[in-house]
Amino acid sequence: MVVTNAVNDGTSYTEWFLAYYDIFVRNAFGNYRDILREISHSPLMAENLSFLQSRSAGYLWERYTVKTQADENFAREIMQLFTMGINKLNMDGTLALNDQGEAMLAYTNEDIESFARAWTGFDLQPRRSNIEGRDNRLDPMRIEAIWRDRFPKTDTIGGYIGDKYQKCQDLPLKAFLKQGATYRFLGNSPLPELMSDPSEFATVETIKRVRLAQSSSLRSLLCNADSNDNCNFQNTVTLPSSINICGDSPECDVGMIRVVQVANNAYYEYVQEPCVNYAFYPNAKTIVPKYSRDPAMCANPALPDAAEACCQTFKTRADRNSRFDGERMIFESAKERCGEISQELCEIFDQVNGPRYETSMHFWTPDECDLLVKVKKDGAVTIVHKSADYNNVVLHVNESNENFFRVLWKKSNAWPKASNNKCGVCAVTSGDQCLCNTVVREHQVFNEAPRSIEEALSSLSIGAPNPNIYAASSFTSETDPNTGITTYLKSGSVNKDTVFELIDDKGRHYFLKNIRETVYVYGSEGQYSGFFFRNAPHFMSLVPSETTVRYVCTAKSIDS
Repeated sequence: MVVTNAVNDGTSYTEWFLAYYDIFVRNAFGNYRDILREISHSPLMAENLSFLQSRSAGYLWERYTVKTQADENFAREIMQLFTMGINKLNMDGTLALNDQGEAMLAYTNEDIESFARAWTGFDLQPRRSNIEGRDNRLDPMRIEAIWRDRFPKTDTIGGYIGDKYQKCQDLPLKAFLKQGATYRFLGNSPLPELMSDPSEFATVETIKRVRLAQSSSLRSLLCNADSNDNCNFQNTVTLPSSINICGDSPECDVGMIRVVQVANNAYYEYVQEPCVNYAFYPNAKTIVPKYSRDPAMCANPALPDAAEACCQTFKTRADRNSRFDGERMIFESAKERCGEISQELCEIFDQVNGPRYETSMHFWTPDECDLLVKVKKDGAVTIVHKSADYNNVVLHVNESNENFFRVLWKKSNAWPKASNNKCGVCAVTSGDQCLCNTVVREHQVFNEAPRSIEEALSSLSIGAPNPNIYAASSFTSETDPNTGITTYLKSGSVNKDTVFELIDDKGRHYFLKNIRETVYVYGSEGQYSGFFFRNAPHFMSLVPSETTVRYVCTAKSIDS
């Protein structure tokens, strides 16, 4: 774990090197994983193994029309030198052998390519005056969200990075008021740090904010007032119990919040629980930017990825009915907001009324949108969006995009392949690739509680919210004394809504949903190809305006 550049510069910039050295001092008797996490965020390591300012292939293509791949140096070395080594080992340290008696590789070149995409987006923290050097190579790096690779990634153990995390669309309604919801103090800045809002939100006086009322239970917790009613703000606040009554405060009137104002010049950012989106989903809708001539894309109607754009009949300029500036909502909520002002979601419009900084997000339309899959000869896929009424699609999901990633096909080497200018029921595109329609289906996995923790972990890959944050009548639970698995039931029987709670042999706590999501591959005329794969999770939204910093993806990569 030597950082050559740090050693060479040690006489000039001793503070940099000593800060890196302190990582090992702090963790000398601790967990090796903590060392890996800290060196992964060290500017010296990023510079030494060349992933500092590494950009995703999708970003470079959209910004510069350059075809390239993410830097693979650190992704290779963290596996080869820092952790697993080249060959798989048994628990006693001997080589693991295959059926032919040959040593087995611990990772493949495909694993390196997948993990390299997880190490994109790292950059130096802003310069500060009280440290050595012209640049800040002392503080742990920040993530530049727009440089990150947004797409799914496979791990080295036959799954996806993101397996066993809850689906973002499964988070409960108004999750920001539920037990365990976390807020981080922003000081006097109204701009979130884990999401992106226009800079005008900090300077324009007319911006509509979520200002908590004096009677608000949420405000009471965030303010943490003393006996003189002066707030004592904490860096992080976690709700000890769910809040069900808001009085005249605005937080109960919205489905999702970003930043709340507690007092003059005092703001908190809501930190959403780690969760994943899925590459393919049913009932996709088209979303468009402020000017509908700009590129459109598909979005999951169950996620708050866009805002309302409301039109009167035969009008082509859209109105807003937001509760606060920057508000996003799910598709059904957008329809309801338009109904409140006797309008409907715009099908086709020229632009959304309002200044740029108030309309910087995407907007829901009622137009259907198709999610297609483009398949290379090696089985890697990329996502293609096709809107019924909008031909101009954002580059990272248009038909010519090359943001390929691996998926877990049901059978090895079984996927659509182009041959003699044909792809079976699919269409040929880009010369030797297949373009196919998709259908996503949920399947129930267990009809009764799993017989062991190992069976549950090997069969279930989709996480669930903790059932205990819901109303007491939502679930009934029973714990098997032999396995230690707690089963949460809806409607009194094991079904797709059932959640299993368990703790594995490493002490990791899981809530797992009793479903498996499968993507079936079809032709354009509805003919089934016979091929299918397990749906792939990813941590970052594919919607450009919803790019959110996701440090959990990097942490999960270390574990994978």
